[in-house]
Amino acid sequence: MHYQGLLESPYPHISPRKFAELPFSRSWQDMFSQLEQLDGCQIVRFTGEDRDTWIVFDYRGFEFGMHDRGAIIEFTVSNYDCPEDLLSGVLHHFSEFLSPSMSD
Repeated sequence: MHYQGLLESPYPHISPRKFAELPFSRSWQDMFSQLEQLDGCQIVRFTGEDRDTWIVFDYRGFEFGMHDRGAIIEFTVSNYDCPEDLLSGVLHHFSEFLSPSMSD
């Protein structure tokens, strides 16, 4: 598993709990398409600046963030009490998409 523990985000107003990192191997357009496949997911905001891009989305009542960190994408959640099974589900959904060999 790619659980990174409780780490502070440089953007605490967006998402303070980092729970995973995956290779950033797709475009943001592809990421939006993948988000649409999460049943009930709603994009809250997209901030795109040179080397500082975020997608924030609501999924099952929790606010998640995806942050471009160069060759990796960092996954965060705004609520430290987010259930582990929900974090695992989001991670699994994106790990199959971003790095198919990691899901085996």
